[in-house]
Amino acid sequence: MKSRRGSLTLRALMLRTQNDNQMFAYTLLAIFFVSLIITPLTPDAHAAAAVQRKGELPDWLKSDGQTRVRFETLDGQFRANGSGGDQLLALRTLLRAQVQIPTSAAQDNHAPAFSLSIELQDSRTYLGDDGTPLSSSYANPMDVLQLYARADNLPSLIDADATSHLTLGRQTVSIGSKRQIERVSYANVIKSYTGAHWINQSQQEHQLHAIYLVPVNRRPSRQAALFDNELATDTEQWQRRIWGLHFIKQNILPKTLSNLQGEAFIYGLEEDDSQRVQTPDRSYVSTGFRLFRPAEIQRWDVNLEAAYRSGTRYTSSKPSDTNSLKVRARMMFAALGYTFDAAWQPRLSLEY
Repeated sequence: MKSRRGSLTLRALMLRTQNDNQMFAYTLLAIFFVSLIITPLTPDAHAAAAVQRKGELPDWLKSDGQTRVRFETLDGQFRANGSGGDQLLALRTLLRAQVQIPTSAAQDNHAPAFSLSIELQDSRTYLGDDGTPLSSSYANPMDVLQLYARADNLPSLIDADATSHLTLGRQTVSIGSKRQIERVSYANVIKSYTGAHWINQSQQEHQLHAIYLVPVNRRPSRQAALFDNELATDTEQWQRRIWGLHFIKQNILPKTLSNLQGEAFIYGLEEDDSQRVQTPDRSYVSTGFRLFRPAEIQRWDVNLEAAYRSGTRYTSSKPSDTNSLKVRARMMFAALGYTFDAAWQPRLSLEY
């Protein structure tokens, strides 16, 4: 038996928020900009202040940002039960700051190093109408995309000549081809996770990734709130857990096919109900491999990836649903290409 633990308008330019949501946004902005001017973590605060007066950042602080504006228009609806055209103006702004924590062995390139990072994301949309199918993949006004601590140059657990680093907190994750887990680039809203990501890398650039994460629920989710770009704090989905191991080995056939990269991975998803969220209790395990040879002039390249997923889930998230289903799914991507030695480097590719 299944167990459950609980049950195109200009007015869009007017942002309507509650006072507590406004205060939350202002607090995040304050954290970011204050980090650009504080100097107590530097060994010599006066020297750091002098550097900042010249318009430069101290060595222990890194900061960057970007903004993107994209206009989309659709003539002829392809979605089910839709009609007519559509349009949307999408804006995405990212601000990131990293603070390097000084240690007594800061001059030693092989000593452990520690840092704190924060990245803010502000994704908004305008010009949509009643027929625009907005979701949290389009709008996520002013929230914390990443907030984590990272330790670098840690000892390796599997290879004496390798090093590792560990990231703890809210973070984005991309591994390999990014078909299994990724930091999206095209979408207007980047999704993140909270948990741990450990990477072990050898001198030959072989990598072993281990993750244990929970997805972050992007808010708002109501249509009216999305159209008005209302502020709402993103929250962790603690009832959903993602784990994985992903091994990447460089140049696996040096004598036969140079620069061929091999990968093997296993990922899992487990979920159950919480007092506020009901789930279909998915329990999945996905295993797979990838062979990848990057494109180069006058050389064949290859990209082959396959995965198989098995597990169970219920038909729906309703508490009364006890219809357990078996899940069997598979995917494959294959591409073979050749890059010609010409001024504009044309590449011919066959994809499946």
